[in-house]
Amino acid sequence: MVVLDTDWGSFSTDSDEIDIERRLARFLAESFLHNGYSGRKLYRLFKQQNLADISFEVFPVSTPHYAVARQGTQAEIVEKEAVKAGIITAKELQRWQASLEQADLEGVFFSSVNVVMLAGRKN
Repeated sequence: MVVLDTDWGSFSTDSDEIDIERRLARFLAESFLHNGYSGRKLYRLFKQQNLADISFEVFPVSTPHYAVARQGTQAEIVEKEAVKAGIITAKELQRWQASLEQADLEGVFFSSVNVVMLAGRKN
């Protein structure tokens, strides 16, 4: 059996707005996605199923492109829902977006997430 899944809890974006970044990342993983932490749970789940010859690999996925990161995380929808849920304020969202747009203009934007792959064999 082979399973590949994203650990959205590992999603990060370089920003001086660390508090906003962490709140949005946590909201994405916990509230917006069905099971945003599933990638990190795979090893335990394989062990609990008594699979043999378990192997794993973690693949970092990153981008220096703001538009790619926004598209890949459905940022427009997530941000609107985060404001609606009171995770961030509209003013914080404006500050967050402005800081990332500035980083993109300066060529220093960076975002990453881990994808986890496990393989195991049923005895």
